This record gives sequence, structure tokens and C-alpha cells, in this order.
Amino acid sequence: MKCNPFNRAIEFGSWKSQTLFLLRGVVTVVAMGLCVDFAFAQDASIGKSQTQGTTKASSRPLFPRRSVPAKAASTKIESPTTVSSIVLRSSSSDEAFAEPIDSINVACGESGIVGDVLVKLGDEVTEDQLLFELDKTVLGAMLSVAQSKADSKAQLKASQVELETKTIRYQKLVELKKDGAGSAEEVIKSKADMDVAQQNVVAIQEQTEQYRLEMKQIEAQIEQRRIRSPMNGVVVEVKRKIGEFISINDPHVVTVVQLDTLKAVFHLPTTRAAKINQGDAVDIVFTETNQVALGIIEYVSPVTKAASGRVRVEVLIDNQERKYRSGLRCQIRHGSERTSMMSPNYK
Repeated sequence: MKCNPFNRAIEFGSWKSQTLFLLRGVVTVVAMGLCVDFAFAQDASIGKSQTQGTTKASSRPLFPRRSVPAKAASTKIESPTTVSSIVLRSSSSDEAFAEPIDSINVACGESGIVGDVLVKLGDEVTEDQLLFELDKTVLGAMLSVAQSKADSKAQLKASQVELETKTIRYQKLVELKKDGAGSAEEVIKSKADMDVAQQNVVAIQEQTEQYRLEMKQIEAQIEQRRIRSPMNGVVVEVKRKIGEFISINDPHVVTVVQLDTLKAVFHLPTTRAAKINQGDAVDIVFTETNQVALGIIEYVSPVTKAASGRVRVEVLIDNQERKYRSGLRCQIRHGSERTSMMSPNYK
């Protein structure tokens, strides 16, 4: 039987692949043996070192002692209750910030373009003082037209003259009719003409009054485009410039604060707040400037907050002379804690 060359090539290829597979298996077994030998050797070395370490450790204490100074050794550790009470006394929540008694973000009631800015930062303003004006060109023209119509007297005078003429004619016709010279129809027609003329005068007067009311409406619209200060105070923020547009969504234009009286809101522990009553005089200590101001208790909350165990206390500070800056951190002193009125720190 003849051997096909193609079949011999296939046999040769399969023999070659089997040989490679056997060689790969032999290499894998040898490598695994080396790894096992290395692991046993490493375990043996670790066990030997642990044995030596145990022998050395048995000759010295597990936790080495440190040399402690005599004072440190005699220091007593306070109980948790004592520590918490110390933290409570020195807690910064016993402090507050002096703030203006009133702060208003003055807003514009209408949208429009800023026509004039009449104040700047730091200006002292009085109640009802003009701060801003929106552009009022269109409303000014409408006001001029309405005023011209309201002041017009020509049409009213003409109607009054016409009424007077028709009234005289009616009176003469009535006299003629009494003498038998006039007809009843002429009297009736004259009376109707006189009544119409009288109604014309009333209509013109009413129209003139409407023009005056229209003037007042336009003036009110113009006034609404003028922003005035709602109180005496100081301008601390100017948010708009001439030519900027003010929308209804963002009407804030200027901020005015009142600094003649400052206000500090404290949150005191109940034990301290229980000793304070409304109207009591207290010392307010400004820690950053070392000033002491006289304060009056305005409000003591009747409720202690359960979460913090503290009570809201509001204090008013007289600042007519502007000695104390708003925004400074301050502390409260009451009763025996107060600084003497003759103390040099009392400013």
C-alpha cells in the first residue's frame, strides 16, 4: 500500500505537538518542586528566629518601664464630669458678636435702568432720604401731557359761555310765554338746549378731574422709581451703578444699617441665664479691642434648648457715639462678674 505524503505530514505534526506537551509538563513539575523546597526552608528559618526571640523576650519585661518625673507621677486624673464642666465654662458659645440692631436691604419696587445714584459707601443717611432713582424719561413726558390737559381752561370757559347764553334765551322765552307772545314748543326746546350745555360743562369738569388723577398716578409711578432710606443709618453696601438694569428677581440696590444701638445674642448655660432678668444692666466685654460697654438685657428666653442646655439672651448696647465696632466678638458679665464703672477699661 502506498503511503500518502499528506498523511505522513499529519503524523509528523501530531508527534511533534505531543513531544512539546510532555516537555512542558516536566518543566512544570520541576518548578513546583523547587517552590516547595523554598517554602520549607523559609518556614524553618522563621521558626528558628521566633524561638530565639521568645528566649530573649523571657529575659526582659513585656512592657518596658519609662522613667516618670515625680510631679507627673503624682498628678491626679480628673473625672469626666469635672472635665466637661471646665470645657463648658470656657466654651466659645458663651461669646457673641455685636451686630447692628437693624439692617435693611433696600429694594426697588419696579424694574428699570438706574438713572442716578445719590449715595456712596459710608454715607450717613436719614429716614426718607433719596438714595437711588430709576430712569423716568417716559413717565416725565406722560406727566407733562396730563398736566397740560388738566391746566387747560379754554374748553371749560367756552362751555360755560354757551351755558350762560342758552340760559338767558330760555329765561326770555319763558317771560314771552307768560305775556302770550311765545310758544310752548320754543320754551321746551330752549330748556333742552340749556340742559345740554349744562351737562357739557359738567363733562369738561369731570374730564379735567380725570387729568388731575392721571397726574397723581404718574407721580406715584415716578415716586415708586425713587428709592428712599427707610431709617436713619449708614450705607454699608451699594450694589448698582448708573446705567445698570434692575430686575424684579434681584431688586436689592443698597444696604443701610443702624449703628446707634448694637445687639448681641448670647446662648448661656441655664445656671447663668437663671440669674439674669430683663432690664438688668450688664457689662459687654469686647475681647478684640479690650473695651467694656454698658448693656441692657432686652430678652431672656423662657425656654432652655434641650439639645444644648442653653438659653437665648439678647443684649442692647448703646452706641450713640460710635465707640464700638459692629461685628466684634464680645462676652457678657453680670452681677459680681461686672467691671467697676471706674475701671480704666470701661470706655
